[in-house]
Amino acid sequence: MVQNVGYWYNAQIRTIILHTQRLFSNFYISNGKDDDGKDILTRVPCVFMSSDKSVASMINKNTDTIIESAPKMVLTIAELKLNNDKISGSPYYDYVSDFTEKRFNEETGNYEYDIGNSYDVHRLNPLPIGITFKLYILTTMLTHKFQLFEQIRMLFSPTAELQTSENPLDWTRVGALVLTGCSYSSRNATGLDSSQLDAMDLTFELDTNLDAPALLQHNTQVETIVTEIGEGHHVEDTFGWDEGDSLRIYHTPSYNYITVQNNDEVILQPTEFASNWYQLFRKYGVTYNRSKNNVLLHTLITLDGLKRKSIYGPLIIDENDPTKAHWDYNSELLPTENVDPVNAIIDPHSYEPENIEGQRYMLDGDLPNNTSLWGTLKNTSGETIDVAPSNSIIEYRNGFWTMVLDPYNEPAAYYIRDLSDARFLYTYNLEYNIWHDVLNRKYRQGNWRISFM
Repeated sequence: MVQNVGYWYNAQIRTIILHTQRLFSNFYISNGKDDDGKDILTRVPCVFMSSDKSVASMINKNTDTIIESAPKMVLTIAELKLNNDKISGSPYYDYVSDFTEKRFNEETGNYEYDIGNSYDVHRLNPLPIGITFKLYILTTMLTHKFQLFEQIRMLFSPTAELQTSENPLDWTRVGALVLTGCSYSSRNATGLDSSQLDAMDLTFELDTNLDAPALLQHNTQVETIVTEIGEGHHVEDTFGWDEGDSLRIYHTPSYNYITVQNNDEVILQPTEFASNWYQLFRKYGVTYNRSKNNVLLHTLITLDGLKRKSIYGPLIIDENDPTKAHWDYNSELLPTENVDPVNAIIDPHSYEPENIEGQRYMLDGDLPNNTSLWGTLKNTSGETIDVAPSNSIIEYRNGFWTMVLDPYNEPAAYYIRDLSDARFLYTYNLEYNIWHDVLNRKYRQGNWRISFM
């Protein structure tokens, strides 16, 4: 019998690749001096791709006669090792870590120095792996090759620290990237060679761990401040990630919170740190370009009561009120409705119903049986019921108001639209016995961030 372990994927190897690529994405070469005697610098791009013949064909644009652009660097994985000799203990050993976060003041929107929520984090023993990288330095001039080699060599003596996370409980957050080999010229020795470019290749080794998902014994997520960490596209292309994946910068503002309303309007709460969106962008060095949609807003929503998911899209500042912005998020990232929409959310004691077949309401209060407005209440089996409780959904069927859903007694992950107010999406919180808006709410510090290129 095969055990169903479910699905999980934390993109750990992918994250390591992107951070390694970014490490080599900020080197320059000099193309001589200008009239003032200063070096004319050109930034050398670094891309990740596989070192096979299809990549060589991409570099040559399927021809041997094209004049190739240079210099550039190509990062590849030469080997992925299991490192079984470094396994320490059972992979199912449970590490339990206790920690406490700072108390969050809802009125001021800031963390304070008092003790806040406490957490237990249960982690399984990580499994070690080893990654061998090859970095190909593709040049047409010897001076460019020597310039890049000297700069990279000075960075590794012979190791450089690679940090992929600021989470202290992340087994993979820090690793040592070790320079272990160098080949002066790869001409005629690799699939990346060509008639124009000469490739020096450097070999790097990194020992790290694969970390299983951890169990956080608290419903509130601890906010992780992530600054200047590159991320790739959610859907990678066939051959690898482009340069832009590793160059997008992320900032998690610590002093302002935001409110999302009407599904796509975002209001920045002014503080002494930043009173509007323009000031906030300047604080973090964000170059806002309205025409290019180069700034993205990311928010964390809660799914199924516990899971967290990022919703993101371009942010366009309101020209008349710079504390407001239009948010063109990707609506496909929102959870899909699994309950038929309701016509309105109503107080059954003050609302006069329309007795139309198929009309549906969500109740904001208990509705007793046999009232003058609502008449006899029934369940889906056609039996008379004493009351339709608050938060339940009723529908007019065959001449009677029928309770079709009581989420408290039928617990599940419900998502429903309200057709009367801009099609807001609601989900049911069993712990607090209330329906709440999935997207439109206040996002405190740590639950939203901005990114730009």
